[in-house]
Amino acid sequence: MIKRIILFNIVSIVLLINIKCQTLTFDVSLVNYPKIQNEIESYVNYKINKWQQQGKYESATEYYKRVTEENRGKKIEQLVSGKINEIARQIINLEIEQMEYDPDNEVFRIKFLGLSAIYVKVPRYNHQAQSLERNKDRLQFISPQYTLTDKGFALLSMTIKNPDLDRYYRYNYRDRLTFKRKRVTVAFEPVKINIGGFSVNTSETESVVTIDREIDVDRDLPRTRMSQPNAVAIIIGNKDYQNTNPVEYAINDARSIKNYLINSLGYKEGNILYKEDITKADFEEIFGNQEYHKGRLYNMIKQNVSDVFIYYSGHGAPGLENHKGYLVPVECDPQYLEFRGYSLETLYMNLSKLPAKSVTVVMDACFSGEDVHSNISSIIPKVQNPAFSIPNGVLLSSSEATEPSCWYNDQQHGLFTYFFLRAIKDSKNSDTNGDGQLTYQEIYDYISSPTEGIPYFSRRLQAKEQHPTLQGVSSKVFIRYK
Repeated sequence: MIKRIILFNIVSIVLLINIKCQTLTFDVSLVNYPKIQNEIESYVNYKINKWQQQGKYESATEYYKRVTEENRGKKIEQLVSGKINEIARQIINLEIEQMEYDPDNEVFRIKFLGLSAIYVKVPRYNHQAQSLERNKDRLQFISPQYTLTDKGFALLSMTIKNPDLDRYYRYNYRDRLTFKRKRVTVAFEPVKINIGGFSVNTSETESVVTIDREIDVDRDLPRTRMSQPNAVAIIIGNKDYQNTNPVEYAINDARSIKNYLINSLGYKEGNILYKEDITKADFEEIFGNQEYHKGRLYNMIKQNVSDVFIYYSGHGAPGLENHKGYLVPVECDPQYLEFRGYSLETLYMNLSKLPAKSVTVVMDACFSGEDVHSNISSIIPKVQNPAFSIPNGVLLSSSEATEPSCWYNDQQHGLFTYFFLRAIKDSKNSDTNGDGQLTYQEIYDYISSPTEGIPYFSRRLQAKEQHPTLQGVSSKVFIRYK
């Protein structure tokens, strides 16, 4: 049994949010924090004591492997985080008191009633900023995540939906935003649970973060004479997950891809199967399963005539036991990907059996497991993705196996999808040989540029490494402009 003082130390480690963030803090006078502290500690003590007991059918070797100091700390972190969010959502009612906009940096300062302000990036184009403020009483606040400080609950992340334009905007403490030439940064020191309650130190620093406005890929789509009446497309955007973090711009990505296929590449809308937030059953209905490969896609194809284009934006992750790559359905519990995920191995195997003229897969998903397994294990296994070996096939992926796939908040897209669409639109620079058409190799060269492409912008915007990958027939032409 863990002594109470030891548990306090571990909980302190969990609650120490060593981050610099813009925070939303609840009015401390309204909440009995000693009572909340006691409730959390009692809950964690009860749960962790049950967890660390040896199971009836658990061997000593299995028990010692499971109940390590590292695993116990991780379990406590999960319990504390879950309880904080449970209590916070019962207490806090997010109600906007004031909104102020900085048009130069395209950032809203949003003041909630009884809470301090947050800063959210909202572009001006298509009147998005005006619409957000005009509809402030109708905004929907999705998946708020909280921590706890001596000054109250603090908001770490949240998605804001404007139903008027069906647009989503993401707030996250990691975002580096400039508001009226002053970036407010609050540095959380460790939150200590003790008899005296909570304590926190904050500081402010000033700096200016300037990010150049890039080409808007959703306006003025390139017009061509292409007509592909027999081409078939599957477009999937998985955003709202039940058991892990959302993929904020997945639906934006999917809708933009569909628009390009219809308006620039000559696809018939009736030959495009467009899906949002799909389950494992949906994956199997579309692509088949391990035993039977003739899913819905198979039946859409004209044998040896149809080109197939598949686009996916959403989570991918490695199984924790077999380390194989999986697409993550929205209802999937990440701990059981081997049973509840859709295997890349199955996907590639079934695609190779399609009677198609060609198969192209464009995937804005990472398989590092960073966002999916963040609440499960501190050591995420390296994914072992299957080889892509489809005859006359192309696979263009957003990142290498161990890397995340970043968002481009300013453009409301995944970084990879934004640059993929930009390559199509910016033919003056992407069509390097000037022959009026764009191959996958040219697209890859454009998006993977170390100075103007994804590798540079992933470091600049998110301080992370991201390198797209290309496999298959890279000389295949994707779009013809003439």
